[in-house]
Formats: sequence, structure tokens, C-alpha cells
Amino acid sequence: MNDEHNGNHESLQSKMEELEKFSKHRGLPSPKRLILLFKEGTAHRHISELPPRIQSAINENLGTIQFIEASSDELHQFSLTHEQRARFDAGEPILIAAIPSELRKQRGSGGQPNDPIEKETKTALAVTVFATVETVRHLVAFRDKRIHQTVGASREKVIEALIESWPKSDSRFRTENGADRDSEQGAGRDSEERPKKPLEKHLDTLWVNGRKRWKKLYGFESLTKKAEQRASRFRDSTTADITREIEFHKNLVLGLALCEARSSRMRQASSSISDKVSMGKVESKGQRAEFAATTPDQYRSMAELLPAAFAGDINPSDLFLTYDWTRPREYFDTMRLIGRFYRGQDAEFSLDHMLWLVSALKFLERWSHQPRTGTAPSQLEETFWAQAMLSVMPHNEWLRFITEAYPITERGGTVVARLPKN
Repeated sequence: MNDEHNGNHESLQSKMEELEKFSKHRGLPSPKRLILLFKEGTAHRHISELPPRIQSAINENLGTIQFIEASSDELHQFSLTHEQRARFDAGEPILIAAIPSELRKQRGSGGQPNDPIEKETKTALAVTVFATVETVRHLVAFRDKRIHQTVGASREKVIEALIESWPKSDSRFRTENGADRDSEQGAGRDSEERPKKPLEKHLDTLWVNGRKRWKKLYGFESLTKKAEQRASRFRDSTTADITREIEFHKNLVLGLALCEARSSRMRQASSSISDKVSMGKVESKGQRAEFAATTPDQYRSMAELLPAAFAGDINPSDLFLTYDWTRPREYFDTMRLIGRFYRGQDAEFSLDHMLWLVSALKFLERWSHQPRTGTAPSQLEETFWAQAMLSVMPHNEWLRFITEAYPITERGGTVVARLPKN
């Protein structure tokens, strides 16, 4: 890293202007520009002294990555997570990205319309609630070894389980201490039925909408029949195995619930920033942090977001922007393809996806020998990869698929996989 990158006496503003000129001159195909952010006075280190992940990023982006030094006083112009700030203060360079975002047009009335990613996430959540309820109600019957008197009762039991697991951070349905918000005062007075709380009503509505729209995400002839068919594989399984499968399906809903709530917050943050800029003002550090999802309450682990990619066919890095530069898009996109495979849709794998599948096969091999029960983030991440892959086909079939498909993708081709419609 030579002296031309150091710029110790330049203002951060001039450094960012230099980055803009640099990117235009290079004609970068993507608006995302990787930046390696050094603490002032530390950019002189040799590349071999940097963490392996940083070395890989530099080698993969030679000629486009930008090196910038900043003082602690200048960090307010960046949106860093608490963990990133701690590493920066300790002298470790931080890999971030400059991601331009278009200002939103002001509307005379009626608020801001949902963004495409928000619409997609809402639809995916509704469909996944429907699919999960229809699958898990059978699994619960196998686990408890009893059949509910009515189909409605079996569905209500699953809805109750989803309510108990719903993210505590969702302020629409939870109070500050994480408790359920009560129904409006007086609701249900003229009825003998128990008044439903807002979250229960929300899940009921999602189930109804999912029943109408499931074909947007599934390629089967009948989702209810496929759900029963898949659940029946666990008819004679142990209670522990059935419980793990139930948790897997619940996590699909919870991952999308986190993304759906985040999509709304992201739109609101974008609107707030756009309104401020339109008045000739500069957005605040808090507004940028809200938009980039770097506030502590918005931190999400990979294990929490992978289910959304699998079940909803969305890339969570479009919502949680810090993941856009900490993991390649192909990481989540590979999980999206596994999800499409699972849902009976075409899944087209390229070499980039195959490389991630090869890595994930190691997780699957470990899981096949002994299901992991650890709660560390990395273990939960591995566990979801293994469960997602096994939900499509067993280990030996994945091994055969990768063995046959990898050479094709290595030659520049793609391989399309799809389950039968019935």
C-alpha cells in the first residue's frame, strides 16, 4: 500500500470526492465500490499483515478497491456497526462499501408506496406462513401422537407457536419489554369469542393471503398435498427429529418476519433522508445508521437471515446493507437456489453457486454424522445450511449432483435443477 493511498492530511470529504472520480474513471459496472477503511496512520502495513478475509477482498478487487484513512473524529460520516467500530479502534482495517441510494420522490399525500423489495418480502412472508402452518400442523400431530378434533384447531396450535416465537423487536406487535400488544379496548364485547390480539390477527391475515398467492413461490400442483407428503416422512421419527423439523419451518417464518419489518424501516429511513436533503440539509448520523441497519437493535446473524433467502427467494443483503460487503451476493443467492429447488421451481446453478455448494457439503457431511446442537452463530449457520439441503434431498444425492454439475459449470455452463410437480 503505497503513499498515494495514505493522504494523511486530506479531509475525508476530499478523499470521498477522489473516490467518486476514481470510480467514474474506472467505469465500474456496479454502483457498489469497496473501500478499505484504515485508522489514521496505519495504512502503511503490508498486505500479508492483514486478516485473510481482507487479503482476499484486495486480491479479488485489484484495481477497483479504494484505500482510505480516517481519524476517529471522521467516523461519523460512515455507518459502522458497533463491532466494526471496535475493530477499527483496535487498529484493524474495515471493509465497507460506498452504495449510492436514489432519493425518494415526495408525495403530496398518502405517505410513501412500498418498495419492490418490501412487496416481495410481504408476499413471501404470507406464502411461508401458509406453507409452514400446513406442514407443521401434521408434524405436531406426529410428535404429540394425537390428532386434533378439527383442522382449524391444528392450525391454531401452530399459529400459537409462531406467536410465542415472533421477534421481540417487532414494535408493531410487541411492547418495549417484548410482551404482546393487547387488542383494542372493548374488542369482542358483543361476542362470546376471546378477542384476538393484533399479532394473532396479523398471522391469520398472512395465512389467508398466503393461501391465495402460494403459486408465486411454489411450482407444485397442490401445496397442501405437498406439505402433508413432506410431513409424513417424519411419521415414525423420534420426537427430537420431529422437533428439529418443526423449528426449521418456524425459522423460515421468523427470518422473513425480520426482513419484512426491516423493509418497512428501510423505506421510512430513506423517506426521512430524502425529505431532509430536499430541504437543502444533510442527513444525520442516526438517519444513515437507520438506513444502513447498523443500529444495535437491527443486528441480525447469518443464521437469522438465511431462512429468508431459502423460503422467500430474496437476498437479505438488499435490506441489511452491511452484508453487501461482508459476504458475496452469491452466498445468499446460492441459498435462494436451494430454496427454489425445494419449492419445485427452476434453480439454475453457475460456477459461483457451485463453489458455495461445495463448502456447504462439508456442513452437510458433519450434520449427517451427528446433528449439531450448539448455539454459537457459526454453528447455527452451518446447521441451517445442512437442514436446508437435506429438505431437498439426502447427502449422497447432493454429492452426485455436485459431482456431475461442477465440471459443466467450470466450463462456463449452468445446470438447472427442479423437483417434480407432484
